[in-house]
Amino acid sequence: MRIRVKFRIMTYGNTVKNLGKTVRKLRKSKDMTQEQLAEAVECNVDTISNVERGAKAVRLDTIVGIAEVFGVEVGELFDLQPRNLPDEILRLMALLEDQPSNVIKTVTEQAKVLIRHKK
Repeated sequence: MRIRVKFRIMTYGNTVKNLGKTVRKLRKSKDMTQEQLAEAVECNVDTISNVERGAKAVRLDTIVGIAEVFGVEVGELFDLQPRNLPDEILRLMALLEDQPSNVIKTVTEQAKVLIRHKK
């Protein structure tokens, strides 16, 4: 019997691309443009574009600024995978992952109503 194990080797290129994907997700979740994020981080829009595309290395002060804008720890920009969450929550997160912000907002509001009624 053969057992296949699938894993991903973290390389510099993967890390930069993952950072870019995370920054794009966070930016879109806040309904921000690249221009708005660049202004908040005090860098130019080309820098944000390069970050999101994983095109170039990013200066540490830029990464710290991005983390501050989104209120996350720097490490979270590189790994936003949830740990020890129930399967139901992971499935819900997967369903919402690529949804527009208005859908996420509606689902969040409905969840709050359901939770309030349960108390």
